[in-house]
Amino acid sequence: MLIVFITAPNHRANIKPRTMNKLIITTIMDKPFIISIFCVIIATAAMAQTEHSDSINTHELDEVVVEARTQRVIDRGVAYIPTNKIKKTATDATRLLELMNIPQLNITPGTMSVKTYTGKDVAMFIDFKEATDEDLQGLRPEDVLRVEVLQYPQDARFGGQANVINFTFSLTGN
Repeated sequence: MLIVFITAPNHRANIKPRTMNKLIITTIMDKPFIISIFCVIIATAAMAQTEHSDSINTHELDEVVVEARTQRVIDRGVAYIPTNKIKKTATDATRLLELMNIPQLNITPGTMSVKTYTGKDVAMFIDFKEATDEDLQGLRPEDVLRVEVLQYPQDARFGGQANVINFTFSLTGN
């Protein structure tokens, strides 16, 4: 940035119209007094723009570990892990599935109707054993470790069913 001052060569003397056209261009570097005033103005403007400290108290954390795995791909399907909030809110197996919003399933609220998103029937199992309507109504959602949604599972315990939901309570799944 270059700032220039334009002054007449002799402002105290009688200036003829011809000499008035002759102006001296003086750069800011030629006037030490003007430089110091300019620096004071810039410094004042810079201090006026400083940010105020935030009123929120902060502290540094040593280490933070976040794990947010609610689903994982398994052989012939996907295993979903219900959150504690969902488990506490659900009243039975169907409501648990509804709250989990599993994309492969179409749940009709208020009924025990669970189908695939293409409208096919789904067989329900609890720990690899076929579940009755009474089993599903009596299911305690807070005890469910994971919900497996399977297509054409090869495990013989599913009896050759095409679409299966398996509620797993035990760690081994047996």
